Amino acid sequence: MNHQSKKAGRVDDPATGLFRLVFGVTVALSTLCLLLNVVLALAVSNPSAQQLDVLSTLSTGWKMGFGAIVGLLGGKAAA
Repeated sequence: MNHQSKKAGRVDDPATGLFRLVFGVTVALSTLCLLLNVVLALAVSNPSAQQLDVLSTLSTGWKMGFGAIVGLLGGKAAA
């Protein structure tokens, strides 16, 4: 009998579609946080306490997103 093993990551694999969706959303949100962080930091010369909190939240958002991207790529490479 001739059995062909299925390769992980094939285009018709449902896990690949889900990975692409999660990866795309993660990249989009991380990029949005980074861009908003830069724009707000440049736009506000003397930020208030609330604006500093927003900048801190956006900074944390893109950093966590970058970590998630590295983790997703590392997990995909190991699979």
